[in-house]
Order: sequence, then structure tokens, then C-alpha cells
Amino acid sequence: MVMNDTEKKQVAKLLTDAVDGKISEPDFWVEMERSFRTFDDPLVALAFEEAHHFWGNFHERNLFLIKTRPDPLQLSQGKETLRTLARAIQEGWSVEKTEEALRRI
Repeated sequence: MVMNDTEKKQVAKLLTDAVDGKISEPDFWVEMERSFRTFDDPLVALAFEEAHHFWGNFHERNLFLIKTRPDPLQLSQGKETLRTLARAIQEGWSVEKTEEALRRI
């Protein structure tokens, strides 16, 4: 199914809400998985994959299995990646343009 403008805005908002801490991780995944399964869109698929990396920052552990704080640089890159993907989805960028923008992060 192809996304209309309202659906694109909803997915973009979901990504920016994650970056801004306005949505919990479990609530994010409910909506993101629904979008991933509903829409046949390569940018949503890419956002789904990148969201795993972003949220993974909050689950890292050291050798003693003690939770560690997210690496500030990785967290910053993850946030910028999700913001870029939100913009790409909302504005209807091509996959090539999106991947080029992501390489610059």
C-alpha cells in the first residue's frame, strides 16, 4: 500500500517523537511495526532498520552485563539519522537522495 500525505506525516512525526523523547519505546514499536507492515515503502523499511540502531543505544551493556549510558556521539548520529528519514518520508525523497543524505551524517 502506498502512503498518502497524512500517513507520511504520521510516520515522520513518529520518528521525530522518538528523537525528542515524546514517545516511549514500546509505544514507538507498536506504531512503527504497523507502518512497516502496512506500507510498501523503502524509506519506511530503512527507518525501521535505523530505529533499531537508535533504540539499541539505550540497551547496551558492558562486559559485566551492567547497563551503560548511550555513547553521546552514536546517540547524536542516531537522532540526526531519524530526523533525516522523517524529512525524507514527509517530503517524498528518492531512496538515492535519502541514502546520500544519510552518508553525510
